[in-house]
Formats: sequence, structure tokens, C-alpha cells
Amino acid sequence: MFARNNGITLIALIITIIVMLILVGVTINVAIQGGLFTSARKGAYQTQASIIKEQLEVEKATIVANNNGNIPNDFGIGTIDNLDISQDLKDEFGSKLTISTDGTLYYTDVVTDKQEQSWLEEIGILPYGDPPEDDLFRKYILGQDETGRPILEILDLAGFKDDELTEDVDETQTLGVEILTTFVGEEGAKFVYYVKYDNKAYKIICDSMIGNTESLELKYTPKELEGANLGEISGDNKYNDWTILYNNGNTLEAVGPISDEKLVLGYEDTTVNWENTDVIAEADIDGNKTLEDIEKAIYSYNHAIDTINNFCKEQVDDNLLADDNVRSVGAKTDITEEKYIGKLSGSIYKGKVKIGDTNFEDDLIRMAYHGVLDVKKYYWIASRYILEDSNSVSFNIYEVSEYGNFVLSGGLLKINSSDNPTVQSLIGAVRPIITVQYP
Repeated sequence: MFARNNGITLIALIITIIVMLILVGVTINVAIQGGLFTSARKGAYQTQASIIKEQLEVEKATIVANNNGNIPNDFGIGTIDNLDISQDLKDEFGSKLTISTDGTLYYTDVVTDKQEQSWLEEIGILPYGDPPEDDLFRKYILGQDETGRPILEILDLAGFKDDELTEDVDETQTLGVEILTTFVGEEGAKFVYYVKYDNKAYKIICDSMIGNTESLELKYTPKELEGANLGEISGDNKYNDWTILYNNGNTLEAVGPISDEKLVLGYEDTTVNWENTDVIAEADIDGNKTLEDIEKAIYSYNHAIDTINNFCKEQVDDNLLADDNVRSVGAKTDITEEKYIGKLSGSIYKGKVKIGDTNFEDDLIRMAYHGVLDVKKYYWIASRYILEDSNSVSFNIYEVSEYGNFVLSGGLLKINSSDNPTVQSLIGAVRPIITVQYP
């Protein structure tokens, strides 16, 4: 009896093992087909690429700091081999990622797998687009030899003009280049145009002194759903006033209406408790334990990115989204710690005021491209800008004007060579950007 039962038990055990193997095989197959393995690989891949992207920002911040707070036209970083990352990352991504002269990380034509491309694009790493493939457009912007041309040859008050580039080009041919928006860069030495051509957005840099174009770079290729109404896409009418700017794959980022409440920045910043001991300890530059207006203005300027982002969170109704998914247009977070020296090298304010940034660029391009930049009112952009002249330096926060122009705030503080500062407080609304899960 025992031997027979043992035989039956052995057969049952074998059958059980076979069934388990079949089930394991089915489970693995379902996992593969269901995307579990793919999701894990995607997460690991994007984490690695994000490390490279973050380290690039650290390197750029260091270069700006060593350049007296000025953003160079050419960062000169070259390749990711020059970043402080592991050799494994360099080996894995060395041929896949490249760094443009303005410090932007792109993927190269080595990345041919569509899935891999989408993973990179979801975290903001776009295909390398400098130079554009359209030879006619390049010559239109940069001239026949592509070394630059006077911008006034192709631009007037009405916008970009049609241009006979060569004898082979029909005089009546229309390129249809449109200005999206503009801004002054590099302490006034450069003028930047964002333009739309062939359903893409490009960045043109001009020398503001001689008025010649210097470079042309593809900055934005719209993806599906970008520019659409979030309420219509989500089926939830509480999002009807929100326009999708980013399709990140499993999340959407959308910009909303301007706030009713206004935010004051500068020495009269009402978001700051000027009696707080921690605030006094940080802001008190001369050490007299009393905060003068210039010290308040510097503190407000230094904390402006967090202030604007936090103010945006207060303006978004709690039933719309949690605060963690709300930010301002401009910088998502304040990654700037470096302080300006430049023309303040002999000043008591040397190294006390933060440098500028270009963290607004991605939001600005998308808002201009999709026609939601202009809301006929002033509102803050969470990014800083420094403007130098022969005898002084002013520290500004970017704004969009009531005419839809991307402008400086006029300066929260200005310091001249004799340490005779002037300060002002400025008021503006804010524009929130929210992140929602989709689908």
C-alpha cells in the first residue's frame, strides 16, 4: 500500500511540476505581452538618461558661475564624456546622446528604435535638430554660406519677408516663417527669435550689435495631443480652460488661465515674514540685524522661483489637482545656487544675488507655438535675468506683458558701481501648469 501510494504521490508531484511550469510559462508570456518587462526596462533606461541630463545642468551651472554669472553662447562641453558620470553611462549613451553648443541634450540618429526614441522624448530629450535638414530654410536664415546674414534682410515690422535666395529659387516662393516670440539674451549681447516653420519651432540667435544671424536650431516638434484642450481630451469639463503643452506618454502637462490674485515681488514682497529670524539671518547683508529695502529686494529676487511656484499652487483649486502637480510657467524648481559677481566684484553685494537662467525656454516655446502665451495681462515667468550696462547691473524676473511679449520685469533691484542701489516692487498675476495622468 505504501509503495503504491508513493508511486501515485510521485506521479502527482510530476504532474504538479509540469502544470506549474506551464503556468509559469503562461505568466511570463503574459508579463512580456502585458508590458511588465518593458515597463521595467523603460524605467531603468529613463533613470539613466535623466542622470546624464541632471549632471549636464550641474556642469552648465558651474560654467556660468565661472563666467561671472553670464550665460555663454557656446558652453563648450562637447560630449557626455566630459560630464561627471559613470563610465557605464558613457559607454551606454556615448554615441546616443549629444550636447549642442547652447548646452541642450539631444539624441542622435544612432537611436533608430522608435520605442527608445519615445522614452527619451518623454523626459525632454529630443532628436538632434541642428542643423535643420531643410537647406532652403537654412540659407534663408543663415545666408548662402550659412555663416550668418543681416536679420533686416529677411525681417521687417510685418514679420519675415519672402526672399530670393538663389537664381534657382522662384521669387514668388513663400517660406511662411512666422515669429512666435522673442527675448534678449546674454546681458543684451544677443537677441533670440523663436519662429515657426514647417510645423516646427526653431531658435535663431542674432548678434544684437551688428544684427547678424549666428545660429539656427530646431527646438520643438509638436507631439500628438499637444495644443489640444485638456477638458476635451480627458472628458472632464473642469479642465476646459487648460491647454496641453507636454505629452509625456503617461502624463500630460497643461497650462491654465491667468490667476485673479496678484503676486508682489521686490522689497514689498507680501509673501515674506520680514520679522522671521531665519529670514533676517539670511537677508541681513550688512549685519546690523535690520533689513533695509535693498536686502529685502535681494531676498525676494533670490527666492522668486519658489515664491511664484508656491503662489501658483495656492491659485489652483484643491478639487482640480494636488499641490505636488502644480507649478508656474518657467522653472519647475529652483536649481540655481550660484551667485553673481560680474560688475559687483568690489561691492558688498558681491556673491549675494543669484545668477539668471533660461529654464523658461521649453514652456515659452510651446505656449507661443500653440497660441496661449498672450492673455492681455501681465504675468510672472519663473525665471531670472541679469542686465548689465556700463555702470550698473539690474536683477529681473521675466514676465509676459499685456501685449503678449516676453519681457523683463524692469528690475527688482539695480546696483551701480558706487554701491548706490535702487529698488522697486512689481505686481503681476501667475500662470499655473498642472500635470495629470493620461490615459
